[in-house]
Amino acid sequence: MSEPNSGSDVVSMKTRAEKKGDYYILNGSKFWITNGPDADTLIVYAKTDFSGPAKHGITAFIVEKDYPGFRTGQKLDKLGIRGSNTGELIFEDCKVPAKNILGQEGKGVYVLMSGLDYERLLLASGPVGLMQAACDVAFRLCSSEESLWSENWRIPADPGQNG
Repeated sequence: MSEPNSGSDVVSMKTRAEKKGDYYILNGSKFWITNGPDADTLIVYAKTDFSGPAKHGITAFIVEKDYPGFRTGQKLDKLGIRGSNTGELIFEDCKVPAKNILGQEGKGVYVLMSGLDYERLLLASGPVGLMQAACDVAFRLCSSEESLWSENWRIPADPGQNG
């Protein structure tokens, strides 16, 4: 859902889909997409109606990686969560069958919101686990005989005294 100039602000998305017969033609790009460089099938959100309120007129599409006009851009280097690649998705006159609409045309925001809370919960579980592990180590060290106050843990007042 994220885009280069609007981040995760869904109502500001610039990716558009125009109906042409039995297809929609997608144009635009997405950025910071988890597993984007590796996925075979993607759910892509695009504006299909610009006449109403900004939150309306967004449609969810199922896009296969081999569709003409779709390609992945740069793979992003990250500080953490290196087990899944993050990257850019580019749509240049990407031809998507109309039958690949997920939900209803113009109601993609409901598809998006139906899974967003679960995604946020899942993403929060990693840092919570890291914090728990850090607390476990700290509590174990503080309660052991070799606590932070033992000689091995003392930090010299003069940094020049280190090693």
